[in-house]
Amino acid sequence: MDEDSADENQTSASNTIAPTAPAAQGLARLVVLTDVHLLPTYSPSAGPSCQCRSEDCARPGPPATFGQLGCNSPGSLLDAALKTAQEQDPSWTLLLGDLVDHYGGRDISKKDDVGRDRSLAIFTATLQRAARSSEGRCAVAIGNTDILPAFQVDVTALEYYLPEAKAIQTHCKIPEAAFETLKRYGYYSIELADKTSLLLLNTVIYSSREQPPITDVDPFGQFAWLEQHLKRVTAEGGQVFIAGHIPPVVGGPFSRKSLWQSSFAVHYWRLVSKHGRVVAGQLFGHGHRDEFRAHLLPSLAQSPPLHMFASLSPIHGNYPAFYVLDVTPQRRIHDIHCFWANLSKATPNFKLEYSARAHLSLPNITNAAYRDLAMSFSSGSVIGQLRWRAFYSAIAVKSLGQEICGDKVRDPTDCARCVGICREQAVCTLLYGLSERSIDFCMKERLWEPSKIPQPYWLSDFRILVLALLIFLCLSCVQCRRKKQPTRVSTAGVRASTAGVELRSI
Repeated sequence: MDEDSADENQTSASNTIAPTAPAAQGLARLVVLTDVHLLPTYSPSAGPSCQCRSEDCARPGPPATFGQLGCNSPGSLLDAALKTAQEQDPSWTLLLGDLVDHYGGRDISKKDDVGRDRSLAIFTATLQRAARSSEGRCAVAIGNTDILPAFQVDVTALEYYLPEAKAIQTHCKIPEAAFETLKRYGYYSIELADKTSLLLLNTVIYSSREQPPITDVDPFGQFAWLEQHLKRVTAEGGQVFIAGHIPPVVGGPFSRKSLWQSSFAVHYWRLVSKHGRVVAGQLFGHGHRDEFRAHLLPSLAQSPPLHMFASLSPIHGNYPAFYVLDVTPQRRIHDIHCFWANLSKATPNFKLEYSARAHLSLPNITNAAYRDLAMSFSSGSVIGQLRWRAFYSAIAVKSLGQEICGDKVRDPTDCARCVGICREQAVCTLLYGLSERSIDFCMKERLWEPSKIPQPYWLSDFRILVLALLIFLCLSCVQCRRKKQPTRVSTAGVRASTAGVELRSI
């Protein structure tokens, strides 16, 4: 038996993941694909020097039918991913933007009706494939390559997203109310199950690459819309998944560049901090890498971190990947499974690369668990080093190599060898990567050091509870004295102490 046959047989035996937890009624699993970048003109005989679009740059060796590193996705690669995804029996399929390839032979920074028509055709073709495999139970966030010109949104247009909205409504069967919002503003919401909403954000309008930058404090009224939904879900006792293309964080571990304009990112995180208890997941793409950003607010310790998923497109030298999310009856993410395809094989099959809880020794998918994971990377312990290697050696994240392991001496795909400042900045990005200033503060104050680890969430809450109890006892004593001796007693000090406790708990 040759290597390819052995690999195929092994894949068929381990290709389907079994349920790992009691499933939520009507919402057992979510399939997540992002940055598909479908390339209709992909040539199997061409090489990456021309992005596999021309026979003039012939690749060495046999044709690469299912795609190759350094090029965007052929239809065969997308079909293979969707076939394996469908075998996992998903409830919904989510596409987190950038369905369209990067290269149309045109300047994507300029308005071009022909270019937009081409983009719409590719957008629709990708959507058709996904909808067919999910029987129409799909949802799509619009990415920066999906509409031309890229990173230039006309916020004055009345129905700027109408063509894309029609395609999404046709194939994903979104309700009329969602269609009306989508065609005007590029965002919308749908119900995934009882008391479970999916909010799909228009993140391109917040991009730090938007030219010229949008100066409106709330473009398209999206923040007001988001807050309204979060308040409603809170009142109803429901849960909400937030999804979009560009995440509101600092990009790669060493880019030190916020992907959103800072004012918009601050607005988003204020809303999430305020209503985070009802947020069941934050799902984003754009970076073509498998990363997370933990939120350190104690009140959100048991809420999920923000996840950035690796791309299906292997354009940046990464292997293609997609994800399956298990959802519990409480509408929480129980586990995350990553599937990948080895494009060096003659017939690459998508197979399970890792399941987050087992692979990374996580007790659950929460901010607290991912915070402890990131801190263990810099602990120097054997367990910490093993977890570091497990996380950064995963096939789906190997594209992190050139940024994290920037030293030319190192193997650019071996992120597990990243040490010193390399490791420190990686940890600060995972823990404090919500803004450029917070990463700088982490590095300056050496917050990546285990000795600087903030006290555990439960201990912080416990101490606050003890302080509150002491204050209550003091107030009770003051009240008793008033009854016995009705003299005027100042409570300014007590009020100041109470205020101090409240500030420390924010």
